[in-house]
Amino acid sequence: MRLCMRYNDVLRRHGFHTPDGVCDGSGGAVTVILVWHLATEMLERTGKPLSPKGKAVVTLSRYCAYLVSYEPGLLPDDKEWTEKTYRDMSAELDGFFRSCCTNTGRRDSLLQFYFDRAGKEESSPMARGVKLGGQLKEKASSSATASESVWTMLLEFWAHLLVFVASRPSAGPDGHAVALANGGEFITHIWAMITHAGVRMQHKHHDYQSIPVNHAL
Repeated sequence: MRLCMRYNDVLRRHGFHTPDGVCDGSGGAVTVILVWHLATEMLERTGKPLSPKGKAVVTLSRYCAYLVSYEPGLLPDDKEWTEKTYRDMSAELDGFFRSCCTNTGRRDSLLQFYFDRAGKEESSPMARGVKLGGQLKEKASSSATASESVWTMLLEFWAHLLVFVASRPSAGPDGHAVALANGGEFITHIWAMITHAGVRMQHKHHDYQSIPVNHAL
């Protein structure tokens, strides 16, 4: 089953519709991580205390972003492509935030960008992440129940995504073997459990042609 279908199922199960333009895996798994990480950061920076579920979501999102930046060989995409995609999005965000000096200013700028671009089709990972983040924020702001639903959906999404990418390291089993020899990454322990359970997944680009690391906000 394609990852696109998997996370669409997660969204539908919690009463969400896939935002237009977000379900695009042409940039590979790294793009999915970047888009959803940016959206998660936007939702987290609302000034409200996070619930334990919200803290878990932010932790998983930032860990996936960390992997993009520091351990691209443990992710499904070609290492050079992952590094290029991360550099491009970082440069776009750096340019966008050039006049912002605080986290609040950055958050407000992203939200203004979201409102200014309402109804327009987005192509860059940054723009798609802002679009998704804005939609999730609107949903979460409608009621306490809706907010809980958004965080529950995100927790399931990031958990599914982490297991998915753990099973498809671009560096192959050797990449995880090296990580284990150095103490092991969290994703490597997930890979080890999947492998021990006898799960074998083919590494094909179209398997993840719809997911969205992150440049820290």
